Amino acid sequence: FQGCEEIRAATGLPPPDGDLAAILQDRLRFILQSAGRRDNLVRARALLLALETGLAPDTPEISAQAELLLQPEVFREVLAELPARSQGTLCEILRKIHPDRAIALFIAGIAEFDLGSLNEVLRHLEARKDGTTVAARMRGLLQAETPPMEIIAWLCRNPVFRATHGLLADGRLAFSVLTLLENPGMAGVGRTRCRNQLRDSLADPAWLGQACREMNDQQRRDFALRLKNAVPGMGIDNMTLLMRLVKLHPELEDVLAENTPAAAPARLTSLRSYQERQAALHKLVNEDIPNNSRDIGQARSYGDLRENFEYKSAKETQGILMRRRAEFEKLLSEIRATDFENFPTDRAGPGTTVTLQYDNSTEDTFSILGEWDHDEALGIIPLRARLAELLLGRNAGAQVEVPTADGSLRTATITKIDALGPAVKRWIHGQPEEQTDG
Repeated sequence: FQGCEEIRAATGLPPPDGDLAAILQDRLRFILQSAGRRDNLVRARALLLALETGLAPDTPEISAQAELLLQPEVFREVLAELPARSQGTLCEILRKIHPDRAIALFIAGIAEFDLGSLNEVLRHLEARKDGTTVAARMRGLLQAETPPMEIIAWLCRNPVFRATHGLLADGRLAFSVLTLLENPGMAGVGRTRCRNQLRDSLADPAWLGQACREMNDQQRRDFALRLKNAVPGMGIDNMTLLMRLVKLHPELEDVLAENTPAAAPARLTSLRSYQERQAALHKLVNEDIPNNSRDIGQARSYGDLRENFEYKSAKETQGILMRRRAEFEKLLSEIRATDFENFPTDRAGPGTTVTLQYDNSTEDTFSILGEWDHDEALGIIPLRARLAELLLGRNAGAQVEVPTADGSLRTATITKIDALGPAVKRWIHGQPEEQTDG
């Protein structure tokens, strides 16, 4: 096969004809027919070269070879191994041979491709006027607070597509970028390019300025606090970004001046719990504090403030509300929201379900989430619970002393460590439990 590619490279463009083309086609037919089911990269490269040298795409042998590449896992692996200049060509070939299956494969795989492959597949789909179908698929993926990192990175680079299809305004996109960079589960192998794209977007003054203009006052303040208390390892110059933000919005200068401690990297909570506290802060800022201000104004109208009980009571309430606001803002800036997807499951830790077996062969199952997460019926325990701290870092097979209801300890063996189950994932996203008949 290498010899075929060398001949093709030496002849240049257009494709060779005559005897040389016939020799190449004969050799490529042999390679395609003899390629094992595991030789998918060789199959793809031979298919590309065969069609370039004149083999018709509608012949049975070409159709059969393309069929083998239309399996989702095979297609993803092959696409990632091909050079960028060949990825789009492969998409075009598969679409010509099996149009319906190919389009379905491309759309379904949007959430699974690496960033390079995603760029080429989406470029192909856009060129073929499939943007509306792509947008519909992305809209579903973006419902999660922590959508696929590759999708967010691509959307950062393609604002026209976002605007055309009404996908993820700049303000929300900025929060998604921060959430992904802070999420330890999003730092896996092969995602360096993706993370660099997210960092580059945050560091772009025009991009950051546009994103912050689309936020309301409270959202800008939340974003500034999160930048200030960004956890180590994100790879961004958060203080430079914060000063740039304050220059654009001087009312945020008090955030820069506040002497708040940096957040610990491991402080996590679920999307559900984080959003519940965000809602509580929103009510405090938009309802409770304005109502209290009206109460103060009303009490002032009653006369002498020194003997005015209503005024003193309203001012005391004001102090309580402002302290609560500061506490909410501090907690929301220190604790990170996550869906616990892609967290490692080789040891007990956040984002894992741990099965314990006791001496009498009874079992308990617990799902370890974040600091604010608890649901007894589903076995969800917070990361800082005593039981969770005893389990953290342990492997399957390890023996642990776990606390009982009366405070004593009981020996148990970790029999299994799994990813989170469907019911816990629905809980994290605030979705209702599945109903069963009967």
